[in-house]
Amino acid sequence: MAAGSDTPLLAEDLYKHTIVRDYVVRRHVELYRDRFVTYEDLNDPQDSRTYPLDHTAKLSPAGKAEISKKRRHVRPHGVGSMTALAAVRGKGKAIELWTFKLEMEHAWDFRFCFADQDQAYRWHDTLSSVIADLRVSAGLPAVPQILTGTSSSGGGGSGRYSHTTGLYNVSEGGQGSQDGVQGFLTPCSTQDISTHSTQEDEEAELARLLKFQAGSTRRYQQRWVPYRHSNGLAIYQHQGKDSEANEYMVSATIRGHPADVLRALLDPASATTILGPALEVEVLDSSPTRQVLRILLQAVGQTAAWFRPREAVVQVMLKKEEDGVYVLLFSSIGTADAAADSTRLEGVTEAAEGLGGGVRRKNPIRCRVSGGYTVSKLQGYGGADSPESLLTCILQVQDMGGWLNPKHPLFRVVDWWSGGAYEAFLERMLLGGMLVRDVVEKSRWVTT
Repeated sequence: MAAGSDTPLLAEDLYKHTIVRDYVVRRHVELYRDRFVTYEDLNDPQDSRTYPLDHTAKLSPAGKAEISKKRRHVRPHGVGSMTALAAVRGKGKAIELWTFKLEMEHAWDFRFCFADQDQAYRWHDTLSSVIADLRVSAGLPAVPQILTGTSSSGGGGSGRYSHTTGLYNVSEGGQGSQDGVQGFLTPCSTQDISTHSTQEDEEAELARLLKFQAGSTRRYQQRWVPYRHSNGLAIYQHQGKDSEANEYMVSATIRGHPADVLRALLDPASATTILGPALEVEVLDSSPTRQVLRILLQAVGQTAAWFRPREAVVQVMLKKEEDGVYVLLFSSIGTADAAADSTRLEGVTEAAEGLGGGVRRKNPIRCRVSGGYTVSKLQGYGGADSPESLLTCILQVQDMGGWLNPKHPLFRVVDWWSGGAYEAFLERMLLGGMLVRDVVEKSRWVTT
């Protein structure tokens, strides 16, 4: 259970969205007065994630009567966190769910999904009550105040209190106050506005952040843990029960529009591919939303001299989410229909790792990977006008091929002897994020 002696307000099973919005997973969720905790397995409390709450939290829609039912797909069991695999293996079970969103300002959002409408209403009501209490503790109105009335000019209007400006913003039908300022109504008391910034409130906020009892131990479980730092980017590794293969993640903030980032990632003439810089890229099949690529990869340094290149035949699918986030999914597929001579490649054995350069180039070793990219925009911007983008790559290596397959009996010995050949290929595959950033940001400059 969650750390602390307080009793959860609600503790029930429900669905939550994954990184790709069409997919949901079932979780046990416990709601407290300042946080909620999700459990994948209630019998293993360490396999959990805590979401802290404060006065900036808000629900969308704000009223429970506006909660709508949406069609989603349950992620297949055993797929893990890689929704790319779900896209390739099938959509999963279709289900109609009552859905609403909880947003934390400048932090994260969490989409609650319920098969039962009464359960959705119950969670919405309880979350609304928790958020109201947090707002009161921060010196704010329990709910954002809305004024409705008649101005001096006779027009009816309503307004929402702005924490930033200290004014009520008329949202529809408003005419403003008597001083003639169009679109705003002045608040009733400026003393009420300033109470949130008093020294007492600041001390109370610090006390809430440091509310640990002496001698208590709290262990924060992270599914993504730091793995290593390479090429200026932090690489994270996924740890959890659903990690059936080696799964890694990198992110890069790029000063460029999301469409430019996606173009740099997919352009055949770009300096990189979805698997980093490649020796060869061949388009085996193409449609507006789907491609099949053959990508030939090679590490650098002594790994290139001792190990043959890796070949990946991947299916790539592109979609755009409702909030403007681009999602690119890829997964290895068979090469029976590919232009390459699959019979010859299937017959290659690990013993040929050390052959000469010409033979190595003609006889690469097959590897199997899957994963996805997301290209996200800044909050407050539309997809096209966002000046910056966040590029995130999740890569799952199911089989690096040959002696570099972790299940190979000689893997540990060979990897130690080679000085980390597995990681040399892995870093090459994850280099795409940095190269895309270079391509996009350097294109802004005038060159001669």
